Amino acid sequence: MLYFLPFLFAFLASLCLVPLLRAIFVFEAEKSIAFVNFWSRLGGAAIILGFLLTFIFNKSLVFDAPKIGLILAALAIFVFGMLDDYFDFPAWPQLIFQIALGLLILFFGFHLDFLSNPFGSGPLRLDGWQFQIFGQAFNFWGSLLIIAWVVLMINAFNWLDGVDGLAGGVGGISFLVLFLLSVSSLVNQPPLGIISLIMAGATLGFLALNFPWRGKSSLMMGTSGSISLGFMLAALSILSGAKIMTIFLVLSLPILDALWVIWSRFKEGKSIFKKDRRHLHFKLLKIGFSAKAILVFYYLLAAILGSLALLTQTSGKIFALVAVLILVFFIMHSIGQGEKKVKH
Repeated sequence: MLYFLPFLFAFLASLCLVPLLRAIFVFEAEKSIAFVNFWSRLGGAAIILGFLLTFIFNKSLVFDAPKIGLILAALAIFVFGMLDDYFDFPAWPQLIFQIALGLLILFFGFHLDFLSNPFGSGPLRLDGWQFQIFGQAFNFWGSLLIIAWVVLMINAFNWLDGVDGLAGGVGGISFLVLFLLSVSSLVNQPPLGIISLIMAGATLGFLALNFPWRGKSSLMMGTSGSISLGFMLAALSILSGAKIMTIFLVLSLPILDALWVIWSRFKEGKSIFKKDRRHLHFKLLKIGFSAKAILVFYYLLAAILGSLALLTQTSGKIFALVAVLILVFFIMHSIGQGEKKVKH
């Protein structure tokens, strides 16, 4: 009951909050395009509110500084996400906000002093260069890595949200993996397990409405959803004994896809934030994959990689990551060759 009830409550809260929010923001035919887009992107708001309601009223959690930081970050994401879904901000305010989220959790006690060394010669220390701000100690390289990790994870989910059910399903699997990791003997942090399951429940409650059961869904997670999923996974992976590599492996396909797209845009002299359809899921749609086939592919890969992440040591995770890198390169190369043949 310690874990099941928070999961169930968050699932039902997220599921029920969508029609409630849509009733509050009544949709009418004469509304502007901005309002129509906003009305269809209330899924993320339901995820955040479902998470906050379950989190705040859970009597098993002690509200220390990191947990208060998570609550404040979730509230900030809710406000910023709702505004962005209506006004459609350009890329730079979003980037500034993502960096601000990284700075926020730093000031609420998140720190990264070392990373596991895949070559077994001791951990990689990140706390060699330390400084103080307002009497609070920080280490430079660890703080920089936390901010970069938060920004990378948020954008990976932002760009993954291109097919109904994709970001929600992959996010739900990732939170379940993080739950299993948090309650394992390796980490043994039940509070983080509860928080991970709360996010899993809220995300899967949204997924129940976002999944393309009979064609295209009328509900999207919007900015608030993609930011909340990416941010929470980044933050909780840091709290779970700096298990960044575990989450990186589970999400290696969308992360590597995001990095590949950034590199390809940079190589062509285009803005790395410019929206286009060069992401892997769009390419798979273009060559004839159905939306459900893409979901099965991403879900299965995330579940398999999650199992490997839980069962293998750091060196095993590295080998699995290399295998995914080869897979991504093979898929991208094959699709690229197919597109060239079509052009000729």
